[in-house]
Amino acid sequence: MIGSSPSTQAPPRYNTWTSKVQTLFKALRLNAVYGLVARCGGKRNQEVEKVAIFKHRGHAFLRSFIHLIPVGAAFALVLINAHQYYIGGELAGVSGQDAQKLAALQFAAKLHELLMLASITAVLFAYIRREVSFGEGVPFGALLGGLQVDSVSFLWSQEFWGTIYHKWDRKHKKFNLILLLVCCTLLGVSVGPSTAQLMRPRLDYWPAGGTTFWINGTQNELYPKKLDASEQLAHCNVDTGDLSCPHGGWQILDKAYCSYLSRLKPYEHVPASILIDSPFSQRSIENRIRDTGDPYWTPGFTIAYTQASTPISAVADGIVEISRWYNMAAFREQRQKRLWSRNEVKYSVASQQPAVSTRCNRQSFADNLTHSEPSYLELQFPDLKSLVLSTPASVSDVEDIMVYVHSKDDITQAVRSQLTPGAPPTLIWFDNAQSLNETNSTLQVVAVFPSSNNGTQNDTTYSCSIDSRYIMGTTSATRDIWKIVYGGANDFIDTGTLNADYPKIALTAAWAEYLNPTMRNVNATIFSQMASSAGLWNSSVVPNTAFNEVMVESIITLMVLNGLARASYNITMAGTAKGGNVTDPGWPSNGAFLNEFLPQKSMGWGGNAFDISPEEARLATMFTAHVEANGYAYNHRGLAQVAAMGVLLAYCSLALFHFFYSTVTGWTSNAWDTAPEVVALAMNSKPSGALYNTGAGIVTVPVFEETVRVRVKDEHLEIVFKDTTDGGEVIRPNHSYG
Repeated sequence: MIGSSPSTQAPPRYNTWTSKVQTLFKALRLNAVYGLVARCGGKRNQEVEKVAIFKHRGHAFLRSFIHLIPVGAAFALVLINAHQYYIGGELAGVSGQDAQKLAALQFAAKLHELLMLASITAVLFAYIRREVSFGEGVPFGALLGGLQVDSVSFLWSQEFWGTIYHKWDRKHKKFNLILLLVCCTLLGVSVGPSTAQLMRPRLDYWPAGGTTFWINGTQNELYPKKLDASEQLAHCNVDTGDLSCPHGGWQILDKAYCSYLSRLKPYEHVPASILIDSPFSQRSIENRIRDTGDPYWTPGFTIAYTQASTPISAVADGIVEISRWYNMAAFREQRQKRLWSRNEVKYSVASQQPAVSTRCNRQSFADNLTHSEPSYLELQFPDLKSLVLSTPASVSDVEDIMVYVHSKDDITQAVRSQLTPGAPPTLIWFDNAQSLNETNSTLQVVAVFPSSNNGTQNDTTYSCSIDSRYIMGTTSATRDIWKIVYGGANDFIDTGTLNADYPKIALTAAWAEYLNPTMRNVNATIFSQMASSAGLWNSSVVPNTAFNEVMVESIITLMVLNGLARASYNITMAGTAKGGNVTDPGWPSNGAFLNEFLPQKSMGWGGNAFDISPEEARLATMFTAHVEANGYAYNHRGLAQVAAMGVLLAYCSLALFHFFYSTVTGWTSNAWDTAPEVVALAMNSKPSGALYNTGAGIVTVPVFEETVRVRVKDEHLEIVFKDTTDGGEVIRPNHSYG
């Protein structure tokens, strides 16, 4: 961008082949080659005539090539990240060499940075050359500004402040130069990190398809708001091994969980995740036990309530089936073959899942009897009001928890009937509306432990308040761990409280009886067996009594949660596959069914792989499964990525503007864009009084405020200040100077 006024001078003359080659090399900024050509032509440096300013579109176009390569690379990086391109589980090329490939990309990013810095320097020097050659000049501090664009410290240097304080004849010139200096400096320090950020693909989970699907049950069938006894569950009063019963799979809870309770030690914890069965999957139950309140006998986690959550059976089975079909689609569909290259695949669906929290209060039977009426019991049920606080309940809340005293003759008789010495422990369920309302619970239960025959245990009761709700979670599975489904409900597990807006699940005592049936040929119930495994009854391993309350709470919590999650045990998926029947080995391998599972672009979510009639849809519930593949990809996810794209686009805009301006106007130059060239020009110039006392350095800003220009004196060029300007002429384009 050198000058704007037209020139009447003739274009440069090419007297010899040396002059022609010199001009070409200089236009391409190959100064070293230019020097060699000059030497071969028999000319020493002081004898070579040099054109300072060109007015020639050909020269301008050739010199502008310094911008095209870095601009093209920058634009390609922005485009590929904006488009989002999934590469795969490893980078293209020889397998197992990702470290070397990433190192090569890092080298390429550094090379690209250097090219962009050269381009930015060329833009800034072009503006400065135009001003010192044809304009009113520039401040002395800005003369070599193009050599400092890679250092942000330039913005608080004396040179920059000299440019700001310089007295300009035209204000817009000041604004233009300062703005250009700031922009070029900011770009100079940011284009390097930006190209490194965009050139190196990220290893992460990326959207890789999915589908909507249907489960053959209404919302109320999948997520019943109330559970009561029914004829279909009548056989569940006895443990027959039917896994669809509310108590189904209790043996897993007994062996995989309760056996650890008897060995609890200070700052230890029970298994935080338990796998429970479904027809096509195994679901993870995420659970926590609360703090005991004893500073020594405390578990590893310190939360306020014993609690657990798990996905419902039907949704867990659905996501496993989706994973099987997706893998088939990714393998067979050639247009998205990259999706078969992955480190891992994650399948997830947002859905509600049951969550249960329990708090028990331990009392000896003798303490429960009232003094005024010995035939009555006072059962102190905890009030769960703090369970639904807007902020997480802390451990200290457990110490101050309120209790509701429950004293009725029918309860007294029910508890007394279970206190036969030596009898197994049992559960007595209550669903009195007034009591539930006053304790903010959905179900109450009394765990009765009769005294042992050997006198090691007295009659003991545990009065428990239970809160059951549906919470939002993410049901997910992975390809590398087949059939295992996890339920993510972190806002419940991590905070230790439930949100008051979560819908409650009303439970009746009649339904709860199915949770604790009698066992065939054994004088025991499921609860008594689990209590025995936990060391609470009839066990050679006796845990510390400080853990008794949390052990009873955890057993009851898992029993209730297991029953809630099995309400949809026999419900399956609805609809038919588009383009074929998935149960038929001959179903189309490239039909609409497969296409809908995969993203339409390189990355994204899928469509709808199933057809369902309006009649079926009214009796079914729709879910959306998302698939994410773990691999390398170019993307625009994240603020850092977007900022890097913005920086490179800003650089492209600056460089392209300069390219088009230079090409159209024809103004260009190859002079004074290196420190030695400026020093040589200065040494051939008349000394100025403005630079007196600067031999040992410049310590004051006013020196950098001085105006400098380049003018012609006696057919050679000089740097002139105000006191050395006399007799100087403006540079003539296409004219050679010695």
